[in-house]
Amino acid sequence: MNKIFILMLIILYFLKLFSSKSNTETLSNIKNNQLSLKIIWDGKMTTPNTVINNLKKEWSDCGFYGFNLKPNDLLIINSKKRLIELLPSTNMIKQLDYEKIKCFVNKYDPENYVVISKTITNVPKILKPINIIIVNNMLYQSTPFGVLKYQVSRLSNLIKNTSLNASIESSIINQYNNFNTSNHPIYILNSKLLQKRNNKIFDLQNNDEYIFKNINNKIKIVNKNSLIRRPSLKLPIRRPSPWFNFKISNPNNIWFRKNKTKERMSDVNQEYNIEEMSNNHKNLLNILPIVKILPGQKLEDIKKAAKILANKRLYQTSIIKNQKAQILKKAKISNLKKIFIKKNEIDLNKLLDNLVSVMDYDGVVYICQRNSVRPLSNWATKLNEIIKKNKFNLLTVIPHFYYLDNKFNHVLIFVFDDDFCVILNKENLSPVLDVKSVIGVSFNKNIPDKLNCDDLKVILEQMTRGNVISANKSKLLLKRYKC
Repeated sequence: MNKIFILMLIILYFLKLFSSKSNTETLSNIKNNQLSLKIIWDGKMTTPNTVINNLKKEWSDCGFYGFNLKPNDLLIINSKKRLIELLPSTNMIKQLDYEKIKCFVNKYDPENYVVISKTITNVPKILKPINIIIVNNMLYQSTPFGVLKYQVSRLSNLIKNTSLNASIESSIINQYNNFNTSNHPIYILNSKLLQKRNNKIFDLQNNDEYIFKNINNKIKIVNKNSLIRRPSLKLPIRRPSPWFNFKISNPNNIWFRKNKTKERMSDVNQEYNIEEMSNNHKNLLNILPIVKILPGQKLEDIKKAAKILANKRLYQTSIIKNQKAQILKKAKISNLKKIFIKKNEIDLNKLLDNLVSVMDYDGVVYICQRNSVRPLSNWATKLNEIIKKNKFNLLTVIPHFYYLDNKFNHVLIFVFDDDFCVILNKENLSPVLDVKSVIGVSFNKNIPDKLNCDDLKVILEQMTRGNVISANKSKLLLKRYKC
């Protein structure tokens, strides 16, 4: 009996030893597969290991030695441009600063706004309430000629994390600077820039038209082309983007026209919504990684092994972990509240006439009109009561992104006539405030669309740096405008 027991112990020992060795080999194979897997980076085939090593070298050249992304992170980052956009989702944002990011961006896009921009410390007392974004203590206003960057002294307590400014300047602000050629209002929705022109809404980059549509008793904004029924095709056809059909809405300003074609095709067609990409992780699994195929292995077994590897990569990705937690939280809130705009809440025929803003806040799309906000979430209901009680007219909604106490914050400033405003922070509304006490400027929609000499000099300097106009042309224009 004792011999049998000892024999069983020996067998169990060897089985454990074999299993341990097998697991070690499996983990080693997974790691090797991840490092040798071919990926597309900045339009070229390469390996994750090569990309990571090159990025570490390039960042170190700019004085940053804490680059810590893993090969798995390259599942949702396929370019340097995308990397800068996603920096706020990483812990590296706290270790970086404006100059280091500017140095890095300058290596691959020397005409980017973060590289060519100039800060204006003399902020005008009155601004037109249109196309404004605030990041930390910087107020950005998009004009038909470029983006102006004002340093707001009243927000000087938010100057601590300049890397957020650099990340947003190199992405969304750069899009404003490259594509906006008119004084029509622009809305940020799902990280796209939509512009209202002639009572229609267009994608600022590719000029696709968007419309408000009643879908199952819910009002949604959708791409008009997506509603066109096309015959089903056996094979997917990649259609060329209509970005090259972009029309300049102000043809008189020939000398102010920007070089739209410098944006590459891959940049124009790129997805920018971080949460959407993370939420669609099931779609990522459809692009299965390469795995080692054993002799006689069945196709189903190969697919199974590839899916296991893809899942390992996906949930080990630091960025996706962070975004997945946020998405689950938002999905939970959305399921509980089921907030959406019903058909009887808005007159679609009059919507565009009274439209002030369309925005995504806390996972819900809101439509802001002059005297109301829909859908009727808790804070929107309270805001509508404030608007009705004080007979306010909404002029604009200003998004304000900032870091405070090592936390990323996103608030909305609802600006009304007579310089009143209300600030939304998550679900909390401030009392009615004087907007001058908040950001130090007044707003008037009736001021003329004319740049003062100081602003014009900055715009021309930025355009010269961005190779839009020559230095001689800049001097001639300053002389013409008597500046």
